[in-house]
Amino acid sequence: MPAHSLESAPAGRRSLRRAGPVALLMLVLVCAAAPAGATLGGPLASVESDRMALQAHSRHTEHAAFTLHEITLPNRGVVREYVSPAGQVFAVTWHGPFLPNMEQLMGAHLQAIRRASHTQRGGLGHFAASTDEVSFVNNGRMRSFHGAAYLIHGIPSGASVHDIQ
Repeated sequence: MPAHSLESAPAGRRSLRRAGPVALLMLVLVCAAAPAGATLGGPLASVESDRMALQAHSRHTEHAAFTLHEITLPNRGVVREYVSPAGQVFAVTWHGPFLPNMEQLMGAHLQAIRRASHTQRGGLGHFAASTDEVSFVNNGRMRSFHGAAYLIHGIPSGASVHDIQ
């Protein structure tokens, strides 16, 4: 629909367009139909399966308490996966012009995030949900999204939430 005809659109359509990024995120979380990858909470091998599924390039950096795998997406977005010395992905962050495939990145934890979504907090463009297992935050608007998810009890010794960027 051309921008100049927005005023002539039915009221329901205008309100859907104004619903903003929070509604978009909820739609993505609820309606994602791609098969889940075992990423957040999954083994180190899931980083490579994410890279392949996201059709991206990756590199990794060793830190004292974890290994950071940075995946650059074709749309110039970046996904970072944090892997503990035990080989478990304990955190995932993202930023870029589009939301990455949340089902691929959150794996089995997406269901818990969906269930906790009724406790969402924030204003326009902000979504946060937390359970006993996982913390999830997404901020953004069209062409500018960023967020993080981490396992609350999965952060390895020597690392902190502040290391997750």
